[in-house]
Amino acid sequence: MGLISDLFTGSVSEVIDSVGKAADSIFTNDQERLQLKNELVKIQLDAESKAEEIDLEYAKQVTTRHENDMKSDSWLSKNIRPLALIYILVMYSLLSISSGFSFEVTPSYVELLGNWGMLIMSFYFAGRTVEKIKSIGAN
Repeated sequence: MGLISDLFTGSVSEVIDSVGKAADSIFTNDQERLQLKNELVKIQLDAESKAEEIDLEYAKQVTTRHENDMKSDSWLSKNIRPLALIYILVMYSLLSISSGFSFEVTPSYVELLGNWGMLIMSFYFAGRTVEKIKSIGAN
C-alpha cells in the first residue's frame, strides 16, 4: 500500500481494535460480539479499499502531471527532474567535502541534502522504470 492508504488504514485499525475490546466488556452474548466484530471488519475493509482507491488516483495524477510536462514545449518542464537531481547531488558533494576542511557546515544540512537526494533519486529512477514498463506494456 502507499503512503496515503497507510495513513488512513492505520488509524482505522487502531479504532476498530479499541472498539472491539470495549465491546467485549459490554456485550455478554457471544452472538452480539460476533455480529459487532463482523461489522467492524466490514468497516475496516471498506476503509482499506477506499484508501487504495485514493492511492491509485494519486498515482494517476502524478503520471498525468509527468506526461503533461513531457508534452510541454518548455525545456525546463521537461528537464526539471534531472536538474533537481544534479543540483542536490552537487550540493551534497560540496557540503560533504567542505565539512572536512575548516569550512563550518552543520551536519544536519548534509543529512537533509542526503535525504532529499535519496528521495529525488528514488522518485526519478522509479518513475522512469514505471514509464518504461508502461511503454513496453502498451506495445
